[in-house]
Amino acid sequence: MIDVVKLSKKSTYDLLMKCEKDFTPSLSCSIVNLDGYAEKLSKNAEFVLSSEAEENIGFLAFYKNKESGFLYIPLIWVSKKHQNRGIGQKMLNHLIENREEGIKGVRLEVRKNNENAVSFYKQSGFEIIGDHDEKYLLEKCLETN
Repeated sequence: MIDVVKLSKKSTYDLLMKCEKDFTPSLSCSIVNLDGYAEKLSKNAEFVLSSEAEENIGFLAFYKNKESGFLYIPLIWVSKKHQNRGIGQKMLNHLIENREEGIKGVRLEVRKNNENAVSFYKQSGFEIIGDHDEKYLLEKCLETN
């Protein structure tokens, strides 16, 4: 099941703790204050959640920038045991298909050395539009609805 939800700070923090070691480097290594980051996400972001048997198996956090007309994805995660089943693509498709009117694209950053993620995003229609040290800035343009 896939839903778009707002999460409380505690729910956001619990979700970050559940997946933090699955990121390379881990979230606690790349984000100095996970509690503060959870608060920021809970206030400003929405989540596309994927669940099975009442367990969160993946999420995609996103911000809406209505002025620029872009959605920005700071985090996307699928549990290791559920990867390679199309869950990440389903969450991304759900986000795009259910976007608000006037949203013209999606942007995100990905670590250059994360070849699987770079390949996934390119196959999903994203193009590299910027090079920021260890990360690429990617964008997927959408037809306006």
